[in-house]
Amino acid sequence: MKIKHFTFFLFAWIDSNVHSRSAAKVTIAVLKEEGIQQALLHNFAGKPSVAMEGVQAGYFFSFPPAVSRNEQRVKLIKQIPLEHICLETDSPALGPDKQLWAKCL
Repeated sequence: MKIKHFTFFLFAWIDSNVHSRSAAKVTIAVLKEEGIQQALLHNFAGKPSVAMEGVQAGYFFSFPPAVSRNEQRVKLIKQIPLEHICLETDSPALGPDKQLWAKCL
């Protein structure tokens, strides 16, 4: 499964950020297949078992503050080793307080 973007990614690695919506398993599989050794999976929402595949591959995961409102995402984060977690700054849009976003409009 060749994807042009990943071929480019191999040669342009500086700090790469992958956002996959509803495609965590496929995304990690393609990253591994393409030989990507360092990746940040932005706002990761996959299953814990898929996240562990990414951890084993050496990937990092980031989560916005809004995950504090989602019990399943909190459980996911607790299973990922701290050294594989990065913080996001998608706030106030994805901040912990939904009302704050409305005030910023």
